[in-house]
Amino acid sequence: MANKNLISIVGIFFILAFALNLVSANLTMNYTVYYGIIEDNGTVTTSVTPVNGVNYTVYECYNAVCSLMNPVPIFNGYSATNIISPVFPTVLPYNVTTSSYSTYVIYAFNNSYIGWEQKNITAYGNGNVNSGVSIYLSKKRNGISPIMNLSVVNETAPNRMIEINVNTTIGSQTYAAIMQNNQTPIPNINEKVNTTITLNVTNTANAVICTNSQNVLISYSGSYVSTFYCSMPTEGNYNVSVTALATDSKIINAVSESDSKLVRVIQHNLTNYIYSMVESLRNDPAYVRAGDSISYSFRYVSNYVNESGSLIPVNSTATITILRDGIVNETFNQFLLAGISNYQTYNFTRTGNPAGVYSFQVIVTPNSTLGNLTFDSGLASDPFTILPALVSNADNSRTSPVVSQTPTPNKIGFESGLLVNNTGIINLSKPEKTGFALTKLIYWLIALIILLIILIAILYAMKR
Repeated sequence: MANKNLISIVGIFFILAFALNLVSANLTMNYTVYYGIIEDNGTVTTSVTPVNGVNYTVYECYNAVCSLMNPVPIFNGYSATNIISPVFPTVLPYNVTTSSYSTYVIYAFNNSYIGWEQKNITAYGNGNVNSGVSIYLSKKRNGISPIMNLSVVNETAPNRMIEINVNTTIGSQTYAAIMQNNQTPIPNINEKVNTTITLNVTNTANAVICTNSQNVLISYSGSYVSTFYCSMPTEGNYNVSVTALATDSKIINAVSESDSKLVRVIQHNLTNYIYSMVESLRNDPAYVRAGDSISYSFRYVSNYVNESGSLIPVNSTATITILRDGIVNETFNQFLLAGISNYQTYNFTRTGNPAGVYSFQVIVTPNSTLGNLTFDSGLASDPFTILPALVSNADNSRTSPVVSQTPTPNKIGFESGLLVNNTGIINLSKPEKTGFALTKLIYWLIALIILLIILIAILYAMKR
């Protein structure tokens, strides 16, 4: 008798577990992950080459555009294959504050690829369905690390020319070859680009005076300020160059960029001369596309060093040249009024058109007859690339597209999840409250019937 009751109770527990699973099981939705290549114009060349080893995170968005988000993920997963299977709740939350149903966003990533953001997902219910959507973890066809703001500074006297054997600080600013382009406020994404920054200082005979390099990790859309040190041993002209190159597996073809400057080194404690110096050439934004407005700027200083070594500001003229693909695109002279003996900034704006490899060059010459010697600044050059205009608003020059999903309801059997198709547009499909409630009511009625059967079985077992 006891054995029969035990068997009955065990059976009851199995039936109860099945019933609860039927009522409360979540929705699993499967996505296929393939390899893509991001082109210079922002489009993605897709393939059917699988990408294995994918991490993915799911977040709940409180409105259709996902400008409001729960910072705590509802699901974290990893797949050793190219199939990821995020899990969504049975009930699609309704946010009273925003008066809208929640949507979801998936962020898929792998350290060797640029991540993919899949947003505007409406998914809820039970079962296991295939999304019909492909996710593309990508690499950039060409990767450029913009470099600018090159400065060569006399540590002993920052506003004076470089002197023999004086400690000299060489600084520059390098930007990541990949730009962050998240369309939703996904937290804790700190993907970086491996970048090598190299200093070379050579004399007029091309002999290397100083060389050094730094391997750094730069966050997407971020920048890194590098600092090097060098002492020039003799008078004369030196070429100072700092080169940036992305050395990351997320870049297929890394293109180096070099900021350079001609530096004149004079004898120690020289007086009775006039000089101009220029530094920190830059273009804003760092990531430029055809048609963008570009702000050019540089810092300059022009002084007379009198017999006692004091500095007296003098007027100067800047010869400014913009080259495209090695050919002069524009050149003009700009009068610079004497101000203070420290560095000042001059800027101007142009439209970046057409696409190509550009160079922003400046020479500043003092306009004074004072002193026995005159030193112009020497040529300073800031190269940069203007990329083609985007042909799609899916990307913002450096990272993968953000793709939305338009859901199509699927209510076959006990699967009340949503199949999705990739349309590339933002469209929130809100389930009707009445239909959703009716589906859940059917589930609970079935569960109630099963529980009644269980109760009858228990009573029957107890009588025996």
